[in-house]
Amino acid sequence: MEVILLGIYSFFVWLIFIKLKLLPWNTPWKVAVVIFPVVCLIILLLLLNIVAPTTSDVRVVKYIVPVVSQVRGRVTEVPVENNRPVKKGDVLFKIDPTPYQNDVHSLEARLLADEAKVGADRTRLSEVRAKLTDAQSSEPQLKEQLNQATAQVASLNASITLARTRVEQNTKLVAAGAGNRFDLEQSQTTLNELNAQLAAARAAEQQVREKLGSRVGGDLASVAQVRAQIATAEAQVKVSQAQVETTRADLETAKFNLAQTTLYAPANGTMVNVNLRPGFFVAGMPFNELMTFVDNEYQIFALFNQNELHQVVAGNEAEITLDTYPGRIIKAHVDSIIWAQAQGQLDANGNLVAVNVTQTIPVYQLVTPGGDTQLVTNFEYRIPIFGPVTLAAFFDAGLNKLAFFNQLKLNPDRVNTLNAQFPEAAFKGRAVLAKGTQDTRASTGLELQVLLPVVNAPFRIYYAYNPLRVEKFLQPPIVADRGYFPNQATFANAVAQFGQAIPFFEKKSTFRFTIGRTF
Repeated sequence: MEVILLGIYSFFVWLIFIKLKLLPWNTPWKVAVVIFPVVCLIILLLLLNIVAPTTSDVRVVKYIVPVVSQVRGRVTEVPVENNRPVKKGDVLFKIDPTPYQNDVHSLEARLLADEAKVGADRTRLSEVRAKLTDAQSSEPQLKEQLNQATAQVASLNASITLARTRVEQNTKLVAAGAGNRFDLEQSQTTLNELNAQLAAARAAEQQVREKLGSRVGGDLASVAQVRAQIATAEAQVKVSQAQVETTRADLETAKFNLAQTTLYAPANGTMVNVNLRPGFFVAGMPFNELMTFVDNEYQIFALFNQNELHQVVAGNEAEITLDTYPGRIIKAHVDSIIWAQAQGQLDANGNLVAVNVTQTIPVYQLVTPGGDTQLVTNFEYRIPIFGPVTLAAFFDAGLNKLAFFNQLKLNPDRVNTLNAQFPEAAFKGRAVLAKGTQDTRASTGLELQVLLPVVNAPFRIYYAYNPLRVEKFLQPPIVADRGYFPNQATFANAVAQFGQAIPFFEKKSTFRFTIGRTF
């Protein structure tokens, strides 16, 4: 843009000072003509830095999810393929569900048994609670029995007194010869029977008194015993209910494990590093990565200096260009501005927040050292327009080739150092030549030439089309070793970032202008 503005400015300077001579071409005006565009360009760049900041540090980030199995077992099906897109909910792989299905059936049967036991314990509790009513109603009965026993003892005492009197009377009559011995013996038998009945009545009375006097916490012993049985039955019901809840939780866990035998895609994305095949045995370990899921959702981060962002707000329009898509402008908008980062901050425990660690890996870089053999040819046809203005049609062709490959030797000390640090890379002592980059190039187009007075230098504007251009991706050798990375996901991320093909697309056409004798 700056070059186009300078070209337009130069045209108007030539028109005003040289062609139309509206202003004198003296020293003050020459100084002004030189200083004015410099000041304007500086002001323009400063304003653009504020209202339209630019940066070359743009990063496209996609989320990578390592796929692991939460259960162990034999893999029965892997319907996905490596580097193929998947949709959310697609089956990634299946594990033999038989042992987990058996666990579910076993726990369902155990849950039924535990629930039946809870029902039986509740029935027993109801029966024991019914006994409490009977036990509590026994106290009035015992008091009635005590009254009856006391009355019986009093009645027997009166009968015994009468029987003793009759025994004494019959004894005196028999001694005097006036009485019958049979009557005496009968009265003695009656007295003995009454004494036995009195002893039994007193024992019954004592037994009733002991029952009424035996209390626990204010209740009769029988009532306290029933209450203890109720507490035991209630505790047993709670134990049974707890066992039901435990079994139900185990059943939910078993159902969850059964569901984990089939793993689904968490979102729309692409599967990479699919190393799983039917028949593999997987273990439920978090570090046992089976495949990698790359989410289709991505974020674009652009890093600016802080003084360039004070006019940028969420919702502003943005334009992005990527080397992968040459000549294409991607329209976007600002989603948010990150004013801080975690690096150098302290957490609640006073520890530094962890940040990403840089891993050094060997990679090939693209360089353009140029050739040692050059061949150039040119054809030009000039058409005078008027005065100093000339239009020229041209065709250029050339070859810049490396004929002596031994000139691509690298520093042997540096190569030895790299091979000592990365023995798996096996770097050679010579650069690798990319195929197709030494082919013949050509351009054709039109050139407008204007011979500027005073400075006696040509002003040239030309458009060129390049028919023999190189448009391809250059794939560098991948020499990074998997052993340098903690898992497959970080290795895949490094390969995707540093081992991807380099776009090598030469321009289809060129539009330039210059002031001078040569380009």
